[in-house]
This record gives sequence, structure tokens and C-alpha cells, in this order.
Amino acid sequence: MTSMEHLTGSYRVLQDERIIETEKPLPKKHLVSWNVQNSSAKVENPHSGLSIFNFHYASPPVTVVMNYDINKVIGLNETGFKGTGDDYYRNEAWEFMLAGGALYNHLDFSFAVGSPDGTQILADTTPGGGSVALRRQIAILKRFIESFDFVRMKPCPDCVEGNDDYTLAESGKQYAVFVRNAKGKTLRLNLPQGEYTANWLEPVQGTTIDIAKFFYVGDVKVFQVPETFANGAALRVVSAKQ
Repeated sequence: MTSMEHLTGSYRVLQDERIIETEKPLPKKHLVSWNVQNSSAKVENPHSGLSIFNFHYASPPVTVVMNYDINKVIGLNETGFKGTGDDYYRNEAWEFMLAGGALYNHLDFSFAVGSPDGTQILADTTPGGGSVALRRQIAILKRFIESFDFVRMKPCPDCVEGNDDYTLAESGKQYAVFVRNAKGKTLRLNLPQGEYTANWLEPVQGTTIDIAKFFYVGDVKVFQVPETFANGAALRVVSAKQ
């Protein structure tokens, strides 16, 4: 470690301590966050008083996997520099949250001095995206997550056979899967024996397609992504006993 790195680290620790000491006498405590860095990094020896560890431009969401064991909120706290279209940022949000992230904060450039309602038409030179449509799409993700008892779920990369899907699960009870490259795809989900209900969700319009209740004897259950879902797909599977 260079002297400058040591000095920077010491200053951050001092800041953390001051924040924690300031919080102690307050009747209502705040969640204290730390913006770690761009992309990804392993958080070493996290301060016990910090609750949220934020990253910028953390796509793909490998930083969630790297830091999930610290049992703190991992956030994607700044986006941009990937064009002005909606698709990239929508997929980024789905992947980060279903990888086990807990916070997605999109920099929405459609809010401007002349468009405080978020309807600014973005120029090609705008350094990020944002639109009314994208905000509606992020709301679809929010409602999908909230349709689960999500605090009991955790990342389950082994639940789905494949390497480009993101899954949260509570084994035998509830499963949430996001498939980015969905068109024509077959999804193989490892399920224990039980009776389940399920449905597909299209993340752009919010269209849902129900799957008939089924009893499964265990091992690998095959699901076919609906042919009409070209811009990603989300699968919701829950135990019928819930």
C-alpha cells in the first residue's frame, strides 16, 4: 500500500467513525452508506456501522457475488455511459436485483431544467438514458420483487442450468428468475418435489402468462420461454402451499 492509499483509507475510517458517533444519540437512526468505487471490488473489513455499500456502473453484477457474504446492502448507485436507449438500463436493473443486489439508483437524464417532469428528449450525446417508459419498466421490476417474500430469498446460481440467468430463491418455496436473452430459450430449473404455481412476466410491457399449477417429483423442471417475449423474461415459481 502506498502512503497516499494509506492516507485515503485512514481518512475514510475517520469519516466512518465520526458519522457513527454522530448517529449514536439520535432518536431515529439513519442507514449509513459508503460509495465504494466504480464497477466492482471486494470490500475488506467493512465497518460495522455501515449499512449500505454502493458501486457505480456495476454491470455485470459480479460485485454482488464478491460481497454477498458481508450480509449488508449492496447497491448500484449510479448508471450511465451506455447510450440513451431503455434496454440496457432495464436489463441492468433486473440483473443486479436478481443477482442479490438491494438497491438500483438510475441517473435519469430525462429530468432537466426545461423538463422537470422527466420528459426531456435525449440527444445522442447525452451521457446516459432515462424516459417515462423506462421508469414504468423499472416499476414492473419493483412489483415483481415485491410479489415475493423476498427477504427470505438469496442468490441461487445453481438453481438454473445455464450461465446467463439470474435467480433468487428460497428452496422449495419461491423462485425468481430473469432471462435476458430470452427468445426461443428453454429454462431448466432445479426444483425439489412439491406442488407449484408459476407465471411468466414480460419486463417491457408487464404482460403475464400463467402456467397451470403443477406437481413436480423433483430434479430438473423445463420451462419454455413464451415465443412473444423478445426483450427478456422473468419467471415466478412459488409453492402452492403458501
